[in-house]
Amino acid sequence: MNEPPNLRNPPQHIKHTELRRTGESAYRSVCPVCGKGVLFVRRDQESLALVNLDGCVICGQTFIYTDKEINGEPVIDVVRKTAEKPS
Repeated sequence: MNEPPNLRNPPQHIKHTELRRTGESAYRSVCPVCGKGVLFVRRDQESLALVNLDGCVICGQTFIYTDKEINGEPVIDVVRKTAEKPS
């Protein structure tokens, strides 16, 4: 099976508020890189808070949202939170 073309690219910093929506949900956006894939806005498994790390389901490009809130919900920095967890 082939790897998505942008899977190993460095993450891009973007604002969720500036992305084009798919029309299905206020949280689903069209990938700004490939224009075909979708970004879903992920949630933390423990707190269900929105997280700032996301990826395109088609091209594999990773994104870091720079928004503090999405649709009025706070966005947490999952990269820092993961790094701070005790091992």
